[in-house]
Amino acid sequence: MSLNAIRDYLKTLLSGVAGIGVVHDYERWAANWTDLLSYYQKNGKLNGWAITRRSTAAEWVAEPLVERTHTFEITGIYSLKDTDASEKTFQDLIEAIDAAVRFDHTLGGNCLVAEPLQVETVEARMFGSILCHVAVLQLSVVVREIQD
Repeated sequence: MSLNAIRDYLKTLLSGVAGIGVVHDYERWAANWTDLLSYYQKNGKLNGWAITRRSTAAEWVAEPLVERTHTFEITGIYSLKDTDASEKTFQDLIEAIDAAVRFDHTLGGNCLVAEPLQVETVEARMFGSILCHVAVLQLSVVVREIQD
């Protein structure tokens, strides 16, 4: 039940969501906006997601067994175009991600349990010079590991 296996599985799971765009299994950064924007573009518009671990809480179950709760953050960016009602499309993507995770309680056997997905933020923001929808989702995943 490794962090890498969970992260890889989440990328695969999200990549299977219809209309999801580009999915990265880590936060992407660049020294300039042109490069950063290119990481999240698909078919000429911004439509991308990044997965990262934000925190891990741990407690002893019975030494040497430790239970760890990884909190993953899934951030989505989608080009905003009011005349296309892009907000509805973006909100539907969020719901599709939730459905994919909700019915896979152990993330393919990679964890004890994946808690329900939390939608922390959905708002409009500027991403470089492009107005976008942005969502920040959180997923807590519980694993048990033997500490050496």
